[in-house]
Amino acid sequence: MTTPGFAPYGAPPFSPAPAGAPPFSPAPGGPPPGVPYEYQQPTMMQLHESTLLINKILQLQQHQNAQLEQMRIRQHRLFEAPQQEEFLALDTEQRQLLVVIDQSIKELEELLQRQLLQTNELFRVTFLQNELTLQRRQLELYHFELQQLVGINPGKPYVSSAAAITITATSFAIFERD
Repeated sequence: MTTPGFAPYGAPPFSPAPAGAPPFSPAPGGPPPGVPYEYQQPTMMQLHESTLLINKILQLQQHQNAQLEQMRIRQHRLFEAPQQEEFLALDTEQRQLLVVIDQSIKELEELLQRQLLQTNELFRVTFLQNELTLQRRQLELYHFELQQLVGINPGKPYVSSAAAITITATSFAIFERD
């Protein structure tokens, strides 16, 4: 006796599709009707390219951590003794770093869209996305704090009553909703 929906031991798990039935499509937006779905195994070149890209972004992310720490120190000194040149240099550096972080996040998203990754690569990409998002938020707060230094008169920086805020890697988790 068999339970409905289960095949007896040794029998194929699914019955064959009736003659003339359309082929299985794994997801909406899959191949058009009548065209069978075929899994394309990534080539060694694609695997190598994805690993190189992930490694490049990982090194960049680690360098950016050091950069953000130096920015924090310089910005703290700037609040103690405001100087126009240092303000402009920090402002420019923060804007450039924001562009680099956004570009790295975009490259990781494009990698996820165009290629199936191995488990270890998928883990590294997810880790990098979280770390880069954290860096981006930290940089946004640094920039907001720096803009508070300028206050009302952008030509002459002065210390305002802005509170210094620091985000650490353990302060919160990042969750995404679909």
